[in-house]
Amino acid sequence: MNKESLEHRVRALKDSLPPTVLLVAAAKTRDADEVPALVRQVAALSHLGVQGLMTMGPRFGDPEDARPYFRLTKNLFDQLAAENIPGARMKYLSMGMSNSYQLAIEEGANIVRIGTKLFGVRAQEL
Repeated sequence: MNKESLEHRVRALKDSLPPTVLLVAAAKTRDADEVPALVRQVAALSHLGVQGLMTMGPRFGDPEDARPYFRLTKNLFDQLAAENIPGARMKYLSMGMSNSYQLAIEEGANIVRIGTKLFGVRAQEL
């Protein structure tokens, strides 16, 4: 496959997909300083764009344990949005899951993942 054909296919794929969150914010605070550079690198790619950040926080246990991760991710989201990086819209802040979605919303999430709340526990989780 020649380069022109590959670029055309990548462009067609990008145009056919709905906007998606392309980055996962680091879940560990020691990795958080790497997120802005990663956003800039991905945003600079001609056929990709950054739509926002995503983090999950701890999956089980006390949902309150996730709050520092959500707060950190929201701060990164706001910082990156203020920079107006070409190719980075910073439209979506996806945080939380069924056990922590309420805290995630309190901390600024505009997307939450609540599959277990809607559909129940998956067989492998039992």
